[in-house]
Amino acid sequence: MNTIPEPVERPKLAHWLWTRKLRPPHVAKRLEVTPEAVRRYCLEFGHPDRSVPGADVLARITALTEGQVTERDFYPPHIRGRDPEEGEAAP
Repeated sequence: MNTIPEPVERPKLAHWLWTRKLRPPHVAKRLEVTPEAVRRYCLEFGHPDRSVPGADVLARITALTEGQVTERDFYPPHIRGRDPEEGEAAP
């Protein structure tokens, strides 16, 4: 029987890159990090190789994305809380 797998949750930066068809090497230059670092920032929550950028890189990410990706977007929803546009959590 075919089943649909659970969606993989990733940091918002991964979605931001995907919707703009940007690749890690291009973004890495603008963030002054390696392409591998960008790839690791975008891995799914819970992946053992995933990393959270430091404060200086976070500031550059926020500037590059014009505030669309911020520090809280690098943490899973159960830690950061729900996004305001998602509405209230179900009881």
